[in-house]
Amino acid sequence: MKRSMGNNTAIPLGKIVSMRGVPIDLHAYMQSQGDKPAIGNARLNARGDKLNRHGQVVQTAEDMRKAYNTANPKAVSKQVALKNIQKEIFAQAVSPADAVKQAIKNEEILPNVSHKKRKLVDPDATEDK
Repeated sequence: MKRSMGNNTAIPLGKIVSMRGVPIDLHAYMQSQGDKPAIGNARLNARGDKLNRHGQVVQTAEDMRKAYNTANPKAVSKQVALKNIQKEIFAQAVSPADAVKQAIKNEEILPNVSHKKRKLVDPDATEDK
């Protein structure tokens, strides 16, 4: 799938276009710069690998992720099947108004209770004229 710029040039999705209309492939740029140390005091390179004082890779980012996930098993998200659940959710064609009435009836939500409006009284106006 491609998107087009104003000057009839097609740019693949995932690419970024500069202000002048030049396509920039950030993924390729990041791959080419992955071994360069990142700026800051984190001692990481652009890929996320841990570096020592001399800039050599001590532990890769993938190894750090694996170590974290084994040490924290609850941090790993549960895998679920992506099946078409539209039939389960929309089994009964119900209008939104009917769905709200049904939810109020089942006490799943509270009805919108309108408060009584106050009457404004003008203290200067008198009714016994």
